[in-house]
Amino acid sequence: MLRSFHIETLKPRIVSLSIFGLLFISALVSFVVIKTYKPDGNKYAIITYQNEEIMKINLNDPLEYTLEKEGAFKETHSENDSTYFIFNVYNKDEKDSFDLTVEVKDGKVKISHETCAKHACSRMGYISNKYESLICLPNSFIITIESNETGDTDIIS
Repeated sequence: MLRSFHIETLKPRIVSLSIFGLLFISALVSFVVIKTYKPDGNKYAIITYQNEEIMKINLNDPLEYTLEKEGAFKETHSENDSTYFIFNVYNKDEKDSFDLTVEVKDGKVKISHETCAKHACSRMGYISNKYESLICLPNSFIITIESNETGDTDIIS
C-alpha cells in the first residue's frame, strides 16, 4: 500500500523543530552575553578593625585608598604585581600587638601575614566578590567587599 503525502502530517513536526530551533538560538545568545559580561563598576575592600571601618581600598587601583580612621594602619608598599598594607593590631589570644599584612593583587584581596597561632587567617586565600569576607577573630580584623557595579546578579564565569 502506498500512502499519500499530506502537508497536514508535517505541520506538527515543523512546529516542533521551529520551537526547538528558537530555544537553541536563545540559549546560545544567553551564553554569549554571559561570557562577554564585564562589570562597569569598582570593587572596594572595606577594612574593619575592632568594629570600626578604618580603610577603604579600591581593588582596581590599590594605591587609591581612603583612610577612615587613624591608629592601626602603619604603611603601604608595592612589590611585583602586589600592593601590601600593614596594620598594627592587638591579638586577643597572644595579649600583645602585632603586624598584620593585607595583600591586594589583580582585583583580589587577602590577609598574607598575621600572628594567629594557627595562621588560619592567612590560609583563607583571596576574595573578590561581594558575598565573600575574611574574618580574623583573634585580631578583630574583618575584610569585606563592596561594589558599585550595576545589577545585583552574580554571574559565574
